[in-house]
Amino acid sequence: MTNKTLPPPSGGTDHREGSPDYAWTVARLSDRWRVIECQHGIQWIIQKSHRKKDGVRWEGELHCRSLVGLLLHVDELARREGLDIPPAVRQLLTALPDWIETPRSKAGGKTGRKGLVVAAA
Repeated sequence: MTNKTLPPPSGGTDHREGSPDYAWTVARLSDRWRVIECQHGIQWIIQKSHRKKDGVRWEGELHCRSLVGLLLHVDELARREGLDIPPAVRQLLTALPDWIETPRSKAGGKTGRKGLVVAAA
């Protein structure tokens, strides 16, 4: 695994992956798509937003453990959905570790590495 220095956490306060204010949001690809780190810290999830009666709910569409897989899925999604991923978001994604494998503690804190920052599309 490549050691890369990652930016601070997103600042979100909710630990539910479907929440609009999820604490481990990695990047916003668009207003409908985002990348998060799962609540256990073992995979990245590409999520799509869905409007519900009680607000917006984010639901997982793709799951990745390797950076190569994540970037391939993001590129395919961008082509399929016609998304224009900003350079700052691409730069953030390429700065992620090559492999995600360090789980978070049950208290919700990270163990062994720094958190991630939100980059808005």
